[in-house]
Amino acid sequence: MLAACISFGIGFLILAAISVFRGSWPSGGAVAAAPWWSWLGGFLGAFYVAIVIWGVPQLGVVSTVAALVFGQVAAALVLDAVGAFGLPVQAITWQRLLAAGMILGGLILSRTG
Repeated sequence: MLAACISFGIGFLILAAISVFRGSWPSGGAVAAAPWWSWLGGFLGAFYVAIVIWGVPQLGVVSTVAALVFGQVAAALVLDAVGAFGLPVQAITWQRLLAAGMILGGLILSRTG
């Protein structure tokens, strides 16, 4: 956890310096006007790192990565289907479901083998 905290802190400092250097630091009004969900990124990033820290010793690297990839693909299918963030809607086709299913199959195989 300490390593993740240091990593996030260094990443923040570097990104803040780049933003200041480029003159793209947001004003207080812009920060206050940001939608509520825009604040979830930091929380979800920290949650992601915590899950990896927990998962690798419990499940192994292959299973942990397979579970993370499957979760991301499943979420991406839903986001595509609803046209999240103003993107064009992409239908959930049998090919896309099969691709997600193959990742899930790999996860199951990694846990049973």
